[in-house]
Amino acid sequence: MPKASNAVGWGRFAFFWWVGLALILGGVLVAFGHVSGEILAAFLVAAFAPVPGLVVPENRLETFGLASLSLCAISVVLTGGVVGPFAVLCFAPVVAAVWLESGLASGLAFSVASLGFALLGAVAFPYASPEQGLRLVLAFSSLLGLLVLAAAGLTGRSRAGRSLPLASDNLTAALAKSEILIAHIDKHGEVLALSGAPPSGMRLAVGDQPFCLAAVEAHRGSLKAALTEALDHGMAQARFTPQGEPTGDVELWLKRASEGRVIALFSASDAKSILASGDAAGLNDQIVSLTRARAQAEEAREATDRTLRTRSKFLADMSHELRTPLNAIMGFSDIMRTRLFGDLSDKYTEYAELIHESGAHLLDLINDVLDMSKIEAERFVIHPRDFDACDVVASALRLFQLQAHEAGVRLHSLTPSHPLIVHADERAFKQILLNLISNALKFTPRGGAVTVTLESAAGGLELVVADTGIGIAQDDLARLGKPFEQAKNALTQNGGTGLGLSLVQAFAQMHGGEMSIESQLGEGTAVTVRMPVLAKPLAEQAPRAS
Repeated sequence: MPKASNAVGWGRFAFFWWVGLALILGGVLVAFGHVSGEILAAFLVAAFAPVPGLVVPENRLETFGLASLSLCAISVVLTGGVVGPFAVLCFAPVVAAVWLESGLASGLAFSVASLGFALLGAVAFPYASPEQGLRLVLAFSSLLGLLVLAAAGLTGRSRAGRSLPLASDNLTAALAKSEILIAHIDKHGEVLALSGAPPSGMRLAVGDQPFCLAAVEAHRGSLKAALTEALDHGMAQARFTPQGEPTGDVELWLKRASEGRVIALFSASDAKSILASGDAAGLNDQIVSLTRARAQAEEAREATDRTLRTRSKFLADMSHELRTPLNAIMGFSDIMRTRLFGDLSDKYTEYAELIHESGAHLLDLINDVLDMSKIEAERFVIHPRDFDACDVVASALRLFQLQAHEAGVRLHSLTPSHPLIVHADERAFKQILLNLISNALKFTPRGGAVTVTLESAAGGLELVVADTGIGIAQDDLARLGKPFEQAKNALTQNGGTGLGLSLVQAFAQMHGGEMSIESQLGEGTAVTVRMPVLAKPLAEQAPRAS
């Protein structure tokens, strides 16, 4: 499926840009009751910046559209240059390039030019700094706005890539007439996309169930084996009886499309009757159609992979630029809330406390996004070593004891009396614990309990974090663990990127393990992580020192 036009992407970007500016300006007026002339002029210039991109030809957006956002450098100069509250607006061309799905190099070039102009302008035009609280609010708000815009553009592209069809409308119609079905299947057997019509008696739907459940129970094992063979060796073939029509057979061909995904072709076993009837031309037409379908599926996969690589590279490259101003915001707000250089009014101290807390939360979100981008780009490397898993559990619980006490939630652990020596990446293991405990505390009401259980099971390590919280609906369980996915009750009650469980699952898989979730709405949730990481048999491990 072709991507949306550049003009449409720019129009959406401009709309959200203006909404964000309006929210920031409105928030400043509510909090402080006024804005200076320089700040108001900066807002007006920033609001005008996307306008030229709405009137230039679509094929010139990468040059003139992104260049027009360099006007934000004027806003930066008006408010103190590169040390002012709007300095982050110099990165607007890069964020716009993400929405256009192209022109990232141009966006970076215009952003660098904007930074240079802002630096020179700050020297040439001295600026009377507004009150410190207003500076911090504007800096934090503009940074948060650009991050939300970038995340929205990247998420939209990722979803568009996942919804790519396998074939054109004409080809889909041709496949439907022939009762031939082409499916895109992941390594777990989940159906990602379909084209054509299933053979008579066979039922299959996207995301509805694992594809092997389309067969009678006796043949499901052979379908799972065929999927494994295709993933390992590139090709596989099987025949099965569909669940809905146990009198007929279906032929299945599987071809590996990329790591963790395969293209599956289902057809009735009597399709070979075309040969018997002598209709060689009809058979040739079907072969041509199927070949085109496979080519289109491969092209769609490559387009999706390119999008994911671009997203991951962008996030990794921007890590320094995002963290540096955020650390500055947190540092300045920490100085203000501790009143290091003198007294401030209680209201300003309260604002500084809120800014520091929000900055810490935002830094956690950025770290999660960057970790996931490294994992997707296969740039995250684990460094296994031997350590006592019980010590890491105890350390993690100490970090959350104060938070649990303030939330009125009982937090405790069930660990063996002896050490559990594991050979794993200690940072990744601790991140698994922190993410699971943080989630459990977040969704457990006052008076509830969170229990962390660690034990050896079947020669491996089993970690269970259980809570008595709000639970998860059955419809949401299948989606959790995928990047940027959250349960509906999580979306309505809490923020976040939806990456916590995704990181837990990714870290577990890096160690050869898996994550599973059991939950009952209104009764609680238990997340289990199993990993074959015990350094030596339990009987050989020394007892814990008292």
